[in-house]
Amino acid sequence: MFVSKLEKKILGDGNCLFRYFSYFLYNDDNLHHYIRMNVVNHVFKNCEYFGRFVLNDPNNPEILDKNSYKFYMSQNGIYGGEVELISFSQIYPILIVIYTDNFPPIYYSRDLNTQFELNLHLSSFIDKGHYNVLLNSKNNNFLIYYKKIKSKEYYMNKKNNMNVIQRKKINGLIKSIDLIRLEKKRNKDRKSSMSVKRLQNKRNYIVFFTCLIKLINARISSFQSLFQFRSGTAVLISRKMHSNR
Repeated sequence: MFVSKLEKKILGDGNCLFRYFSYFLYNDDNLHHYIRMNVVNHVFKNCEYFGRFVLNDPNNPEILDKNSYKFYMSQNGIYGGEVELISFSQIYPILIVIYTDNFPPIYYSRDLNTQFELNLHLSSFIDKGHYNVLLNSKNNNFLIYYKKIKSKEYYMNKKNNMNVIQRKKINGLIKSIDLIRLEKKRNKDRKSSMSVKRLQNKRNYIVFFTCLIKLINARISSFQSLFQFRSGTAVLISRKMHSNR
């Protein structure tokens, strides 16, 4: 049995679960709207995991899909239950311990070795009843730590993104160099091929003109022989004519 002076009383207006989250993080339970928005959005984005718990729930027949869940749970005064507890424990590195009067403690956390511990007293079952924050919760300046973690995550993500961009630039540069080299090789091959063709053409021209010259010389020789033959024949004929006289 918990003594009331060990608890921080939270207003029972249907927002008590989100109010105690707000009180633990900011020492002010009036920021429960912001906490509700983060928790509900986390469930909405991870509906593949949470869908089996929130869809087709007979206690909430108005929730048929993730959109109707988001619309319903985003309203002020809607009671948060175990799904929202799990969602909060996945968002923040905090160990949540739920104490009841008649049952053993229930633990929710993504990291059981965390230095931050949020202890709650629940007056009834998980999805019913009213929550109060126990004053022995270990906040340990959680917001300062969380901001550092987020800054580190932001820096690492930015660094990783820069590395990805640099790798893409390097890969693009390598591809450009490879393309330039390939184009140079193609040009060289083209020039080599053209040189071979030109040389072959020159050889063909030389062979052609050599054959042509030989043919011309042969024709000239034949013409000369024919001319000499005709000249000799004419001389013989003239001599015969003179002798006959």
